[in-house]
Amino acid sequence: MTHLVLVGMMGVGKSTVGRMVAAELDRPLFDSDEMIEERTGRTVREIWSADGEAAFRVLETETLVEALAEVEPSVIAAAGGVVLSALNRVVLREADAHVVWL
Repeated sequence: MTHLVLVGMMGVGKSTVGRMVAAELDRPLFDSDEMIEERTGRTVREIWSADGEAAFRVLETETLVEALAEVEPSVIAAAGGVVLSALNRVVLREADAHVVWL
């Protein structure tokens, strides 16, 4: 088994669908926005406003790598722009993750 990574535009329902799928598959859920907010103590909006997109994208990659490193197969609700980065696409491919665009 492998990780299931949900990607898509902001507001499409990655977190909501992620919770439902994780419950159905009995897998842990990693929500990258929640992970970033927990790590930084700021909302995604605050990070974008204060630090800009580039800083957010670094955090996005860090949380993706962290979630994919988990041994137990999980559901990952990835930040909306995660597939924009060539590095992230490589990381997803190397993890043999199943990626679903919502």
